[in-house]
Amino acid sequence: MKLAYAVLADAAQVTPDGKTSMLGGDFDTIFALRFPAQHPSLALVMRFDVEKQECGLEHQLRIAVTGPLNTQVAGPIISDFIPRANPAYPNRLVKALMVATFHNLEFASQGTYNVNITVDGRSMGKVTLYLAQLSTRDTSGSR
Repeated sequence: MKLAYAVLADAAQVTPDGKTSMLGGDFDTIFALRFPAQHPSLALVMRFDVEKQECGLEHQLRIAVTGPLNTQVAGPIISDFIPRANPAYPNRLVKALMVATFHNLEFASQGTYNVNITVDGRSMGKVTLYLAQLSTRDTSGSR
């Protein structure tokens, strides 16, 4: 199994036909006027490429958000999943799409945060998120 991609969005869903829809997706910075700052919804959109021999088996996904100095900010979100091969395409990689959503995340300070992705105890990757102070003079113009 390999992490094909992971991106952050304000909201996301995977439809029954395997399509992913994102709202406010693919960003890496959140600007805040003051800290601590709260972000109402942060979705992590992931696609795993799964080998045939890994299908039909239960796997455990673990998502955790860490902050500066590796402090735990949120999570972990833990979810079991079983990838299923399509019998019509026995030689294709299986694409497992998933969304993990954190609500009302609180960020104590500006800095670098990581959304860490683990499957079956093995690190699959991370998405880096930057929190930055927005001065009041920056809010008068367009972004």
